[in-house]
Amino acid sequence: MRMFFKKEWKFVNNMNERGFTLLEMLFGFSIFLILMSFIPLSLKFVASHSMFEARVQSLEWKVFVNQLKKEVRMSERMLNRSNQLVLIKDGDTVSYERYQENIRRRVNMQGHEIVLQQVDTVQYEATPSGVKVVYKDLYNQEHQAHLFMVMKDKAYDP
Repeated sequence: MRMFFKKEWKFVNNMNERGFTLLEMLFGFSIFLILMSFIPLSLKFVASHSMFEARVQSLEWKVFVNQLKKEVRMSERMLNRSNQLVLIKDGDTVSYERYQENIRRRVNMQGHEIVLQQVDTVQYEATPSGVKVVYKDLYNQEHQAHLFMVMKDKAYDP
């Protein structure tokens, strides 16, 4: 039987003489293991990303409360209208209200300043000494703060 299309490759003989040594195999396997060792770290980073976002949200809440405390202390009058906190100071009306997934601040019903993001629910409860803010974010963390007004010649409307 005759074989057609039999072609002998000359470079195969040279390659077989060199071969693939055990040292090369160990080197390649060690590189593979080093690369595979980074997979659990990257998965941990992806999983902890949401935890990082929750921590950032907690810090944003603290900044928001500090700004609101200052504004409540400086206000002359405070109104609580259907999940909207209205502060009157120096003839200006400053309102804090939920807008989509944010809390926004408006002065004289103009502007749109986002003061807190990723809000699920927010409630303002008027108290005789100020206001209680109860807030729940999209990560199911609930925060609350009591903000006190300086009651010297200040009016209070629940």
